[in-house]
Amino acid sequence: MQNWRQTAQEHKSWCSIFAPETFGADEIGTTLVQDSNELVGETIKTSLGELSDVEPKRNGKIIFEVTSVHGEDAKTELLQYEMPKSERNVVLSEYGSILSLNNIETLDGYSFDGNVIVRRPARWDMHMLQESIEHIVSESTMEDMLTSLVNGSFTTREHNRAVPEVEFESLVVSDRPNGPDPSPSLDRASETDPQFPHASD
Repeated sequence: MQNWRQTAQEHKSWCSIFAPETFGADEIGTTLVQDSNELVGETIKTSLGELSDVEPKRNGKIIFEVTSVHGEDAKTELLQYEMPKSERNVVLSEYGSILSLNNIETLDGYSFDGNVIVRRPARWDMHMLQESIEHIVSESTMEDMLTSLVNGSFTTREHNRAVPEVEFESLVVSDRPNGPDPSPSLDRASETDPQFPHASD
C-alpha cells in the first residue's frame, strides 16, 4: 500500500511567484503546493535591492501579496513598503519634515496609509503641505505611487505651484479596487518555506 505522504507529494506541483510589473516582474520565489489557489493571500518579504530588474534609490523593505494564480504562475501586488531605518534617519535629517497619510485613495481606487518625508520650504506651512500632497495622490494612480517608491521620490505641480520633493517612508495598502482584500496580517509570510526570499533587517 502506497504511503499517503508519498501520494500527497505526487499530487503537488511547483508554482512560481512573480513581483508586480512596476518592480520588474522578477520571479521572487517558488513553492510546492497541492492547489495553487491556496497561495492567494500569502505574503512574501523581500527588498527593492534584491529585485534584479530595478535600480532603486533606496533599498526599502517590501512585502508582496499573492493576488491571483494563472496555471503555475502567481502574480503579486504590493502590500507594504518600509524605508530602512538607517536611510530614514539620513533622509529625515536632510528633508526635515514627516507627514502621515491616512486612508488616502488614488485615482484608480486603491487606498493606503503611510508616512512621507518632505523637504519643506519656508513659505509652506504643514497644513497646506498636507493638503497639497493628498490632492496629488488623489489625482495619481497606484502605479504612479509604486514608481515613486522605486525612483525614491515624486515631485509635481499643484495649482501652478511646485510641491516640495517627497519620499515615502512607509506605505501600507488597505484596499484594492479589484481582487482580494489586502491581508489584515503581515505575519503570514511563508518563513518556513526556504524557497521564499526574505529581506534582511
